[in-house]
Amino acid sequence: MKKIFIFSGLLAFILFFGLNKIAKAETPPAYTPIIKVNVEDSSKSDIYLQNPNTIQQKYFITLSNVYREHYHAAEYHNGNLYVIKNKNNNSFELWRYNSKKEGIILYSGYNIDFRVSPDERLVAIIDSTTGNKNNVILMKKDGSIIKKISQNNDLLKNNELPKYYQSGTVYLNFASNSFKLDWDTRYIWFYNVMGPAYLGLVKIDSQTSNIKKYNLSKLPIGSELAFNLFTEKLAYSTYPAMFDVESQAAFDKSSTQVKLDVYDLNKKAIRHIGISIAKKFTPKWIDKHTLDFATGAGDGSRMHLVIW
Repeated sequence: MKKIFIFSGLLAFILFFGLNKIAKAETPPAYTPIIKVNVEDSSKSDIYLQNPNTIQQKYFITLSNVYREHYHAAEYHNGNLYVIKNKNNNSFELWRYNSKKEGIILYSGYNIDFRVSPDERLVAIIDSTTGNKNNVILMKKDGSIIKKISQNNDLLKNNELPKYYQSGTVYLNFASNSFKLDWDTRYIWFYNVMGPAYLGLVKIDSQTSNIKKYNLSKLPIGSELAFNLFTEKLAYSTYPAMFDVESQAAFDKSSTQVKLDVYDLNKKAIRHIGISIAKKFTPKWIDKHTLDFATGAGDGSRMHLVIW
């Protein structure tokens, strides 16, 4: 009986850890598409999938007319590759290729940007087709459109901004990955921007299509910001945007104070975090309530602060 008990226990141990190992192996990592110029034909692109854990890359597909210059040209989810292709001047297409390398066009527009929820239930697209205005398109992964939202009617408009911004053009950018870090795909967030200025945030409920706007134009937001999609708090510094070496060098030598603050969108309250002398804070949220940022000493040191 003792031998049988020991054997049964050993068998259970092997089965448990074996099945656990198999279960873990069946969970695919979140591969990142890497786009490379084809060595034989520069008009084509070889797309590899990079494992975030091992950094190893495996070949997936070779395509023509991939918009390689786009800052966010491709995503990969559950065996499907989503990629922007250049149709002609300022006209672009979003394609989806399945694991069999079969491709379909999901959307065609002007200067498009996109995000796909990891479960692929939702594809969000920013399209600048109508003049300088942005439209938001929510669709399913097969290309069927759920909702179109016009900036002219529903999103932040110039007349809602201070006068010195009203003559410019307001554009939309995705805020973070636009899907909550726990993959709750209900809410999609966008920044309202004009040049380097962050003027507002837009929150779209993908289930009800309700839109909530947050005007940030009175906040002294510089070039650094990090949005917490869980708690709806915005960390930002007053470090200015600079576009030439001379300006950067002059600022680095100055005694200008740079402030780091956190703004609560719902309470409309500002919490002061720290001050540096002409140094960046590079803030980032590392979990739901923890902000990571440089100390401002300029020596590379960083610290964490829990913010509820």
